[in-house]
Amino acid sequence: MVRVSKLILLIDRKTTNPAGIGVSPVLRWLLLQFGTEYRLCRVELWRGETRIELLWGSESVIAPQTTPGSMTVPRWTGWATEKFICLFRHILSIYSIKNDASGHDAIGTVEPTETSLDIVSLSDVHGYLDSAQSALLAVGETDRFAPIVERGNSGKLRWAGNEYVLVFNGDLVDRGTQNAETVELAFRLMDEAPAGHVRYHLGNHEMAVLLPSVLSWTTTYSYNLGPDERRTFIEYVASGHVTAAFEGYNHVYSHAGDDTELDVSDLNRQTRIAAETLLTAMEHSQYESGQQAIPEEYPDVFGLGEPFGRGPDAGILWMDFEHMPADAPSQIVGHSMQSAPTRKGNTVCENVIRQNHDVDGGEGVLVETPEDLTAITRDANGGVNLDSLVWVSPWAIV
Repeated sequence: MVRVSKLILLIDRKTTNPAGIGVSPVLRWLLLQFGTEYRLCRVELWRGETRIELLWGSESVIAPQTTPGSMTVPRWTGWATEKFICLFRHILSIYSIKNDASGHDAIGTVEPTETSLDIVSLSDVHGYLDSAQSALLAVGETDRFAPIVERGNSGKLRWAGNEYVLVFNGDLVDRGTQNAETVELAFRLMDEAPAGHVRYHLGNHEMAVLLPSVLSWTTTYSYNLGPDERRTFIEYVASGHVTAAFEGYNHVYSHAGDDTELDVSDLNRQTRIAAETLLTAMEHSQYESGQQAIPEEYPDVFGLGEPFGRGPDAGILWMDFEHMPADAPSQIVGHSMQSAPTRKGNTVCENVIRQNHDVDGGEGVLVETPEDLTAITRDANGGVNLDSLVWVSPWAIV
């Protein structure tokens, strides 16, 4: 039985058909497919669409119930049942994510805890989907590591079923042309893998999804997202499906890092609260003004620093790697472009995709095990190189 924490259904009511389809048949079909433990969270009308949200809960729902003063559940026209179910399945394939999103802030909390799960990470894909796919497939082309993904019959990557945690370490969007497809890859793998085995971290470009008016990158994918897609992404952040940091075996993962010890659980808590604040602002038509206070209220995550977005006092989405001291706590970060994985003390910057996307080879991932850290990169001929990035005890740094 598939169980997801939230189902979101968008129906275009502009198409016309004399026979209206009520909500009840849809929910009955849903229950046949996914079980009987969903409750209706929200039904609203917006620009010709009906948006239905259902959350996993203890109360079974066969048909929505209305109480005095509550919103009457609308009816809409325009879809025969077959088309409706087809659309519903399409929406589910994009927006359905397994439950138990939060509570996996460290590798020791990811099931099965008795198994050493290798951690694969990559960052700053920026919509260059082909490069990201090549980097992920390279893991399974080595003699040392089993595949983390494999290519399915549709041509899309799918979770290969092996013992890994995968960290998308921020900035999946903007710059390239396949932004939506890159985000879809992350969420699809999250859906296919066991709970907690795929992580999607905020980068400064995901911050632009949350706070478009603060950054005002008007030509980017993040700025020009539709209101429903933006709201859905913020809901994923609020629910803990998109987070800010993760504690590995010997390194802490975040998009840009910090020069001090990171409290991963608190950073992820701040991130969720900030997203919840934005959702509340949306409900009260105050989203534009509500964005402005977030960087000041949650500077550890969203702080811009000086100069704009790159200074040493910036939050973990923004600090430039040049400000990372050699004696900083062990981390794996992205954000600052490199031609190859680059170590400074015990911090490694893995942002190699953007710098290499116009040349053959160079894309890659990092793999952390309890014993070591390995860079897997493509060479110009399509082969795979493994380079050990030896973890050094902080006491050995002078």
